[in-house]
Amino acid sequence: MAAAWADKQAWASSTEKRERHLMALWTPKLGDIPARALTPPDIRPVVLAIEAEGHHEFARRVLAQIGRVLRHAVALGHAERDVAADLGDVLAPVQSEKYATLTKPAEIAELMRTIYTYSGDPSTCYCLRILPLVFTRPGELRNARWPEFDLDVPKPLWRIPGERMKMRRKNPGEHLVPLSTQAAGLLKELRTITGHEPHGLLFPGLVPGKPISENTLNRALRRMGYGPDKIVSHGFRAMASTALNEQGHSPDLIELQLAHRDSSVPAIYNRSTRLPERRAMMQSWADYLDALRTGANVVPFRRSGGTA
Repeated sequence: MAAAWADKQAWASSTEKRERHLMALWTPKLGDIPARALTPPDIRPVVLAIEAEGHHEFARRVLAQIGRVLRHAVALGHAERDVAADLGDVLAPVQSEKYATLTKPAEIAELMRTIYTYSGDPSTCYCLRILPLVFTRPGELRNARWPEFDLDVPKPLWRIPGERMKMRRKNPGEHLVPLSTQAAGLLKELRTITGHEPHGLLFPGLVPGKPISENTLNRALRRMGYGPDKIVSHGFRAMASTALNEQGHSPDLIELQLAHRDSSVPAIYNRSTRLPERRAMMQSWADYLDALRTGANVVPFRRSGGTA
């Protein structure tokens, strides 16, 4: 039943690799039990053993996967119900991970100067320069393709397809990223390097058809002297959020730009109608980073829709 369920999924290659790895953690122990005969006591020691090895997130994913397989079995008439659902509280809650970041202006200034003087592969260099300016998750930027960008217009915009967003179940529509003049300028420079294929990746890696990896970005940061205790590629989102909140920008506006909102009608409406405010906030942030990097006098941010 697990194999039949897996064969019906339209997974991306990376997702399939992950899901089949999860299957390999539990099917050798439970695979010979008929789906109809499987009980919570059969499943419990399997997921608890994974958790005991320190793989808390894997344990939760395995339990969830077993549930999906059982629901598939129910749909086909091979089981009465999803008995894995009875084990919802058997695993310890997973603490949300806080990514290391920098929040002090002097630290941010030094980081930005270091990024701009870093010499390496163009894909890595430009990704690290653009990432602080767009508030997206590293994977959303690394996997970006040129058709998503409107650069040759008065108000440049990046439209991330909903299926590429991490929160696609809560935010099923496309995510709009207003591009500051600095971000648009970097993207136009990059287009002369990697934009020769109209539908190609912005940041191609060594493997044809694949972008650079998140490890590539983090290794570059480490070579610059920024270990995982200082900042990781995911930390640029927290850096922007912390600074913007401290400077008085609207928390709701920041959350909208971080794509943390749900798929309710008001949220979808806000993503469209508050685009001018978000554009102003993104430009303020880019100007602030530039001022820190160049050592210019830093003017306090302008609150969104308010006064300085």
